[in-house]
Parts: sequence; structure tokens; C-alpha cells
Amino acid sequence: MHEGPEATGPITPGATVAVTSWAVYSLPPRHLEAVLAHELAHHLAMPRALSLLLYWLALPARLMGRGIAFCLRHQVLSILAKIVIGFLLLGVLGVWLFLGFSHYIVFMLSPFLAPFVAPWAARTQEKLADRIVVDLGYGVFLAEVFTGREFQRAQASQNAPRPGLKGDQPLDSARLRALERLLKSAPQTGHQAPHYS
Repeated sequence: MHEGPEATGPITPGATVAVTSWAVYSLPPRHLEAVLAHELAHHLAMPRALSLLLYWLALPARLMGRGIAFCLRHQVLSILAKIVIGFLLLGVLGVWLFLGFSHYIVFMLSPFLAPFVAPWAARTQEKLADRIVVDLGYGVFLAEVFTGREFQRAQASQNAPRPGLKGDQPLDSARLRALERLLKSAPQTGHQAPHYS
């Protein structure tokens, strides 16, 4: 169980299914099933060995992103980080100018691009898992989870952190809009999530 106020837990590599403490203690059974279906969907979408490999390959990018974000928050370190990044980018542009575009340019730019690509890929995985939840028949219940959280988000909108450089999950409102589009376009099948009385 992951301690946190989010509706769904972070993506876990391997065969682990993580759920947040908020979901376990706050949601009724059908909505908790939808959240668990979302977490299971991560493992249905990607084989265990591949998810472990991608998790470990993305760690340097996450650490680099945290380092850049930490430097940019402090006044002195921010100036130093901008000078270093500017110097390195000028070097990359110089290599590009003299050698032309090649795979070396991609390698040199990867430390700067990876901290942005890794969180974007994680947010894309969340939306893909939401799509699988719709296919499993739990899409309506997951949408209800996000709808219920909209009131809480609206009350704390000034204090709610926006997903920035290291934000791995899209905002609930963005996921709700994507889920609503999926539910409208999803064909009605005979399989539905079980209902409890």
C-alpha cells in the first residue's frame, strides 16, 4: 500500500500491485475494484520483465529530473545550473554545426531530454491503463472515483501541485476527461463489472 492522497498508486515494476491508502480507506467496494483494475491493467499491458527493465532504465532520468528541479528552486544553484546547461547546449549545437546531425547529437541531448520524456511516458502509461479499465468494464466506476475527487480538488485548487518536471500522474481532471471520451467511444459489450447489493 502506498501512502498518499492520490486515487491510484504509482506504477510498480514487476508483479507488485500498489494501491493508495486513500483508495483503501475512502472508497466503496465497487470503486476500489475499479482502482485495483487500473493497477492490474498496468501489468496486463506490459510483461513483467519489460516493466522491470523500463523502470530501471528510467531511474537515471528521474534522478536527473529531481536534480534539475532542485537546482532551479534555489537562487544561486539556479544561476549555476542555467550556465552549465547553456554551455553544454552550445557545445551540442557546435558539434551539430560541424558534424551535421547524427546519433551523437541524440546521445548528447539525452540527459536534457530524458527528465521530460520519463514523466511523459509514465503519464501515458496511466492513460493506457485507464483504457484497459474501460475494456474490463470498470470504466464508469473509475470515472466516478475521479468525479468524486473533483470537489476536493476544486476546494484546494490554489494549493494543489501541478504535475511538473517529475509529475508521473496526470491530474484527475485530465484523466476524467480522457475516460469520458473512452466511455463514449467504447462499444457496449456483454461483459460488465460485477455489481454488489
